[in-house]
Amino acid sequence: MVSAKREEALQDDWLETLEKAGRPLADTSDTWRHNAINLACLALLIIGFPAAYLAFRNLPTPLMVPLLGLVYGSFIFSFFTLVVHEASHNMFLITGSPRLRRRLNDIGGWAICMLFLRDYGLHWRKGHLLHHRRTLEEDDPQNCSKYVLEGRALLVKLAKVWLIPFYEFEVYRLWMKDLNDRCPKPEGSSAPGWLRGAGFVLGWTAILIFPLSQAPIATLLTTLIAIKAATCLNFLKSSMEHGGGYREISDQRLKTRGLTFPLMGLCFPFCITPYHWEHHLVPAIPWYRLPHFRKMIADRIPEDQREWIYTPGPELLRQVILP
Repeated sequence: MVSAKREEALQDDWLETLEKAGRPLADTSDTWRHNAINLACLALLIIGFPAAYLAFRNLPTPLMVPLLGLVYGSFIFSFFTLVVHEASHNMFLITGSPRLRRRLNDIGGWAICMLFLRDYGLHWRKGHLLHHRRTLEEDDPQNCSKYVLEGRALLVKLAKVWLIPFYEFEVYRLWMKDLNDRCPKPEGSSAPGWLRGAGFVLGWTAILIFPLSQAPIATLLTTLIAIKAATCLNFLKSSMEHGGGYREISDQRLKTRGLTFPLMGLCFPFCITPYHWEHHLVPAIPWYRLPHFRKMIADRIPEDQREWIYTPGPELLRQVILP
């Protein structure tokens, strides 16, 4: 009989082997190609806003507003995945100068986060890297155990977002100061509150000033639906990536999953959730090489670990939505 200590050592061996296999894919010496890919994807996202409006503008307003809101919500979610997440790894834009590289990535991260009153330096520059080291631990700043919701708790949270006006802005915290449903954040602050507030006001003013002048009510409703949709996608993302029994695993590299589902390529590159396990295994691999990394290591994953890493759709539904 193999001891528990020996089993753990064997597990470490195959995981270490897969990590070593993936490290060459982290090579980003071709900075022009890397930057061109990310900037082209960012341009597609930006172009998507007027393109979606042109596609839906002839629909009746009661139908156009929710449809546009849902589409725009997926775009907002994608901005965080493509720009903020990659910037937190210093990977959205790459230069030969480490100092310039850091500044360029911080500019991109702050530009998106300020629109949602988020402190990029605290929540992402520090918080996301801690999340990789402390996944699902009580001090994980992004996905601590109490934040990754499952079953009824997840469904109730999603219902609150949709049914309670401005719930996604967390105004309820003004009178529920003792509410403890957040993950603990790292110490300190990267930017004063007034600066983030100014970025929020100026940013949204620049984005909405023209559509508000044309259709104020429709613009406001579309924007609110978009933010609600992005909030719900974020909760679902956390649950699908880390929910369903993963908090009880000791090895950080096995506390998340990869997903396999039909047409999953349609959400790529703007959502790397399907390749989240590969990303946690070797975080330095650019998002566009994660599919190749999965193909490269697929046959090297032990048979008894494959269902745990790539949970089938029905089982994922049972574990996360209907536990």
